[in-house]
Amino acid sequence: MRQSDGADLLGTNHPRSADIGLIYVAPDDDRQSVLAAILTQEKLGRQQIAIVLPEQSKAFSRSVDFDGLKEMRRELQAQLIFIVPSGSLPAELARQRRFPVYPSLEYYAQELQDEDQTNEGSKSKGPLFRRSKRSEPPPVAPHEELPPSHPVSPVVPPEVSSSEQQSSEVQPEQPPDDDDNEQVFPLVSQQGPAQGNDDITQSIHHVVSESKQEDQPQPGGEGSSMVPVSSGNPANLPIPAGSVTPSLSPVINLGQNPYLTHKDRRGWLLAIPIVLLLLLIGFFVYRPLLDLIFVPSATVTITPVSKDLKKIYAITALQNPDPLQRQVQARFLYAASPVQSQMVNATGTGTTPGAQAIGQLTFYNEQVRPQLLPAGTVIVDAKGVQIVTDTDITIPGSNPPSLGQSQVMAHAVAAGTNGNIPALDFNNVPCCMPGILVSNPNGFGGGQDSQNYTYVQQSDIDNATSALASTLTAKTLPLVQKQVRAGEQLVSSSSCSPDITSDHSAGDRATTFNVSVMVICTGAVYNRDEADMLAANLLKSDPALYPGANFVPVGNIVTTVRNAILNANGTISLQVFAEGIWAYQFSDAQLHTLIRLIAGKTQSEANSLLKNQAGVNKITIQLYGGDGHTLPTDTSHITLSILSVTGLRGNTALSILRLMT
Repeated sequence: MRQSDGADLLGTNHPRSADIGLIYVAPDDDRQSVLAAILTQEKLGRQQIAIVLPEQSKAFSRSVDFDGLKEMRRELQAQLIFIVPSGSLPAELARQRRFPVYPSLEYYAQELQDEDQTNEGSKSKGPLFRRSKRSEPPPVAPHEELPPSHPVSPVVPPEVSSSEQQSSEVQPEQPPDDDDNEQVFPLVSQQGPAQGNDDITQSIHHVVSESKQEDQPQPGGEGSSMVPVSSGNPANLPIPAGSVTPSLSPVINLGQNPYLTHKDRRGWLLAIPIVLLLLLIGFFVYRPLLDLIFVPSATVTITPVSKDLKKIYAITALQNPDPLQRQVQARFLYAASPVQSQMVNATGTGTTPGAQAIGQLTFYNEQVRPQLLPAGTVIVDAKGVQIVTDTDITIPGSNPPSLGQSQVMAHAVAAGTNGNIPALDFNNVPCCMPGILVSNPNGFGGGQDSQNYTYVQQSDIDNATSALASTLTAKTLPLVQKQVRAGEQLVSSSSCSPDITSDHSAGDRATTFNVSVMVICTGAVYNRDEADMLAANLLKSDPALYPGANFVPVGNIVTTVRNAILNANGTISLQVFAEGIWAYQFSDAQLHTLIRLIAGKTQSEANSLLKNQAGVNKITIQLYGGDGHTLPTDTSHITLSILSVTGLRGNTALSILRLMT
């Protein structure tokens, strides 16, 4: 059996979808479950409850099934409607009990849509919520007025309330209820020929009874009309018009009729308590008979107590786990690419500075007195090469025939190979001051010109290896991800790093160099299924959260890994959140005890007793038949239903756990 609302017929956004309830009854559904569904729809505030029956229904296949439902609808605010194939036994039984019947949901939906089009812009309810209007009474020929000597008391017809007028509009395929259409006709006066004063003292009341037929209009019901009596009826009372018209009799006013004797008045006063006594006796006799026909029954619905248990558990993942230590399996993944090499051009450029040539000069002194020659004394050869002394020297005086002499280190002023002067480039050449001669017995050397060169930069190496590493990583990373097994979870995304080798280092003078790259990717995974099951087991066996012996988990135990950290020692620390719903479970013995506890109790007493019982959260009691306030004393007529508690929806840690255990 499935329940829904008017969205199945009118759409989700239709304003009347919430006013209509649908109950789809399966062939094997029992009657009690359908009655419980009707009560559920009634609590939702439905204005109409449509019961969709198959052609063969276990719940409604006998007359007594519909008789009980007919009694039930008196206590409902909603209108009951049947959707059942035409010509079937349930359809005929429903029509006989004056229930609206539609052959299919399409006919019912079309009726709702036609009603919406008819009532567009109106605030009044549609025809499906109203009964047919009573037709206006047609005028009839007036009767002769009674003589003034025959006073009659006017009998005022019962007024029709506004609510009855609103409920009297046409309803499709809904004949009026037998019980609802029972009417009592007021007695009206009829003028007759004068028969003397003695005849008037006798009250002549004609009781008119007609056999009720389902297809024949009944007095005061649909299709009947009340004919007002004009001149012949001083009270202007309505009388029924139809194939049978009750004869009219005078209604005597006991307080005003002068023809009644004191004895007559006394008889009427004695008749009143007798009638009341008979009515009281009839009630006590009729009530048990009614209980035998419509057996009192009760449906008690209990919502059990539920508890939401939740906690965060610390779990460790490692390669050799011990479940008793809250550990699960972990693995480390590895993949390496082949080595790829590439010849790369160096882009660094530099210049070698020029070097000054160095050598030794010998100075001679022709004068007798010593001569001081300061450092930085410049001597220029025949080619214009400048040589400068490095230190101060004192040249001793001559001692003929020998000249005084002294040596000093010197270097070429300009860097380059031009400073590499040959030996005796200065051969006793006068210089510096009078009487001083200079020679270079040996040539100068070490002079070098400046020179440009190419060298390897670090950026040359990085650029070459980056391109190679990117290509190799794209090929290697999927190899790691393919190693993740079902039920495992990566701690984080896999990491890849290049292994680089080069035949030249940064700064080396070279125009080309060779680099080789290999990419290595690694990852760490833990068994997610084991972590979920371990957390679910910990929640189920946690003594700090123990709900009680009668509580059982419902739905799924939902687990979520809040945090996963790869430690330096190769272990993985997990924070797993677990949550589940536990509901109180009643045993068969408890249910029988509860039924015996409330049998014969009033509804309020039963409600108080059940609220004090363990595991009871909410209670709903629905009574059928009886006095409407007391549960049956026969426990077999009490149905006790336990509503199921909705559990959590999420991962299936509990389901996996059950399969493995």
